Amino acid sequence: MLLLALTVAVVGLSPDASRTSNRIAVYLQGAGIRVVPVHPGHDEILGEPAYRSLLAIPEEVEIDVVCVFRRPEFAAEVVVADGTDDLGGVAEGVAVV
Repeated sequence: MLLLALTVAVVGLSPDASRTSNRIAVYLQGAGIRVVPVHPGHDEILGEPAYRSLLAIPEEVEIDVVCVFRRPEFAAEVVVADGTDDLGGVAEGVAVV
């Protein structure tokens, strides 16, 4: 799925270049994949506008894959908080990192 992705939302993308989320996002950008940062504490990360949540991303931005950089106990919370009450409905096409 990731190999076919054109746009990847990265939940928890850190602006800190030493963080794993940042290094992976930079790699994806270098491969020609658009990265859409999702982080409530920032307006822009890696030259892209950052959104407070997945639901805050405009509808015209088509997201192919969502990568979640949160501790495992909070990863499901990210999905549920963004409007999905059944995790089975989001399993396809979602990468939890």
